[in-house]
Amino acid sequence: MTAVLDEQLIDDRETTPESLYLRWERQNWATQDLPMTADRPAWQALRPFLHQELRAALVELAVGEVAVARLLTPLVYAAPTQAAQFYLSSQLVDESRHSIFFLGYLQAVEGSTEPPHAYARRCRADASDATVELFDAYLLEQTERVRRDPDDLDAWYAAVTTYHVVAEGALALVVLRSVAEAVRRCGQLPVLAQGLRNVIRDESRHVGFGVWAMRHAVDNGRRQIVGDQVLDAVPYVVHVLVGPERRNPSALPMVVRARGRQLRDQWDTARDALLRRVRATGLDDVDAQVTEVWRAAEERAVVDYENRHGVPHPIRSLS
Repeated sequence: MTAVLDEQLIDDRETTPESLYLRWERQNWATQDLPMTADRPAWQALRPFLHQELRAALVELAVGEVAVARLLTPLVYAAPTQAAQFYLSSQLVDESRHSIFFLGYLQAVEGSTEPPHAYARRCRADASDATVELFDAYLLEQTERVRRDPDDLDAWYAAVTTYHVVAEGALALVVLRSVAEAVRRCGQLPVLAQGLRNVIRDESRHVGFGVWAMRHAVDNGRRQIVGDQVLDAVPYVVHVLVGPERRNPSALPMVVRARGRQLRDQWDTARDALLRRVRATGLDDVDAQVTEVWRAAEERAVVDYENRHGVPHPIRSLS
């Protein structure tokens, strides 16, 4: 039910920066209310594969949140309306809180006593090259254009399209929901489950803002700007989703096929989520292009995986 409500919020034409800000006030939460160490015994008892998968996903999420907390500031300053600026200021709080949650949770369940900044650096070193490229290169370049010229509204709308709609809407929300489902099936990590629910609710607001901004751009003569930006950003997000650096841990045909189905479902869900956002903004005419660019990016990333590891990608088991 929550996921349905999230989708309605994101795509609702009545959603505005003002309504999103008020929702933020009602939905606030605090990391200090989550007893993170309570999950430690169950975390340490996880099966090796599940432990590896969850840790890798949480590290990627933590690195992404730390990056976007840093990169959002130019978008706040250059927002075209006061209402958008006020809403984005609330989102900056969200991104910082998410960073503290993911880093703090990992430290709590691992029993790490490192200073938070040192642990954050270690997480960044553990993150995939694709994640670092998306956040520390591509998205950085987008927001730097805004920082250098806050009056360049084309740059602002392009950056919001990449940040809120493609990176958060087609990547972060899908990964978060996938991790939340794995945690739900596990049934042993209640604090992580609650934290993920909180973060997903926040991210839904963020994506809702992105859809509003893209719609606003389309209505004000910037259709080409945001449409082209979606197409340009898709390969970076797909590369993170496919994750060619991560090798499938099993060669058993049954396991490989199950993994292939899981990945196919995740990738299709992410693509379909992006297509819904694109349609909600009035860019129906770029549907086919988005699908074509997405599939081509998938194939390149899968080939990258096969070249790195010398084995077929699990997705090939479905053909």
